[in-house]
Amino acid sequence: MNNEEYKKFYIEATKVLDVIEDSVAHICDEEKLSGEKVWHMILAMSTLKCQEFDTPDSTFSINPNLMP
Repeated sequence: MNNEEYKKFYIEATKVLDVIEDSVAHICDEEKLSGEKVWHMILAMSTLKCQEFDTPDSTFSINPNLMP
């Protein structure tokens, strides 16, 4: 990934993270859920969702040490 591609990816990822963080805060407040619990749910669900795609995105690799 060249510098321009990295900058674009970073901006896109930041926007996605902002939306997810707002959603997590909202659901935690509304449903009285633990933030840690919700973030672990997101990790598990995003892993499963990524497995639905035929071709993996090679933009970055997942560190297996991050998996519970």
